[in-house]
Amino acid sequence: METSLRKAWGSAEIDDSNVIKTDSGYVLIQIQGTIHGLKNGNTLGDVTINEDQSKAWLKVGHQLLEGSLTKLNPPLAVVKSSATAANADIIAIINKQIIFSTRPELLVD
Repeated sequence: METSLRKAWGSAEIDDSNVIKTDSGYVLIQIQGTIHGLKNGNTLGDVTINEDQSKAWLKVGHQLLEGSLTKLNPPLAVVKSSATAANADIIAIINKQIIFSTRPELLVD
């Protein structure tokens, strides 16, 4: 499975083209470091998850990050609130996360 990951600043709704979703639901991305040069709406990179959903790769420009897909404990709720209403709607529950904790590999074309 491969998808592009976009940075969504200030967006209250989930747009399926901007999030990572596996067969078991949405996935949280955790990057250990700083990403420079992104502006509102720019694509962060392409994420690929292997068949057994244990490893993931994030290609950012000419660099490749390898991560592991793990269970998120406790799960997180994605909540959509309204400025006019006192209540909020739960849109999704995130049960898994991808942790990218190693230094990126340089890709040479």
